[in-house]
Amino acid sequence: MKTGWRGYPNCLKLTNRSSEVILAPEAGGRVLVFSREGRNILYQDRSVDGLTWQEGGKSFHADGGRFDVGPAWLIPPHLNLWLGPWSGTVTGPRSARLVSLYDPATGLQLIRDFELDASESRLIIRQTMLNRSDRTIRWCYWGRTLADGAGCCVVPLNPESRFPRGFCMYGPGPYRLDYRPEGLRNIEVRDGFLIFTGGPEIPQYGFDTRAGWLAFLNHGLLFVTRFPVYPERVYNEAGGFSAEVYYFQDRFCELEPVGPQEVLAPGASARFTEEWWLFACPPPGPAFDPVELAGFVERNTEKVC
Repeated sequence: MKTGWRGYPNCLKLTNRSSEVILAPEAGGRVLVFSREGRNILYQDRSVDGLTWQEGGKSFHADGGRFDVGPAWLIPPHLNLWLGPWSGTVTGPRSARLVSLYDPATGLQLIRDFELDASESRLIIRQTMLNRSDRTIRWCYWGRTLADGAGCCVVPLNPESRFPRGFCMYGPGPYRLDYRPEGLRNIEVRDGFLIFTGGPEIPQYGFDTRAGWLAFLNHGLLFVTRFPVYPERVYNEAGGFSAEVYYFQDRFCELEPVGPQEVLAPGASARFTEEWWLFACPPPGPAFDPVELAGFVERNTEKVC
């Protein structure tokens, strides 16, 4: 159904007995609400309420559940995909489709399909990249969802990682990757998992994880995003990452599934799927066990093919 929300009059709302999803087509085709029993896990910055972008306009930092294309250091600016007006259509009882403008700089038009489960707090997001240009392009999927607060983020590390500690750190300083970071605040490696217990001093980290999920715990909720990983394919982010995490102080944690490089001839398309899950969950204590959490995730969510 159509609804107004936070200054956007043309939002689309999907609901079931426990969950609510609110989509904002007119502001970058992003998700403003993913809630379970009234608790929204997504970060909200009320200073951007109602803000929209038009060609030649000033950029702003969008909040909520965002989706993008990369690789970040190579792709040209594409604000009409990132912030511009999208069209929105309800396609079923709990599903909707958002469609972007065409972006000449990247050659892309994007389609996002959202489907909320009939009863569970489970949202399927499918982003399709369409090459509308007359040239071959090489881009990738890039999820950029802001979970609210510092919380606790858990990343399953690759036991066969090419990185000495199983992950990389961006910085300190721009355009630098540290392959052996040490002495990190609010971060620990335990039992094959990287655990963030709050905002770290250096905000961004990259992973060659193969598990296909990231987890975030806050506000009595466990938020899980699942996504496919293709070890045999090329990942064209700077470090060949299949996932990244970015913290902005204690305000939000950005969960970033990354897709493999898609080589698209004119007229070709490629699709990438994320699945979001929300569970009621007590806050992690000193005896928090990431292995137990991983077992819960594997038993209660479905692997994305």
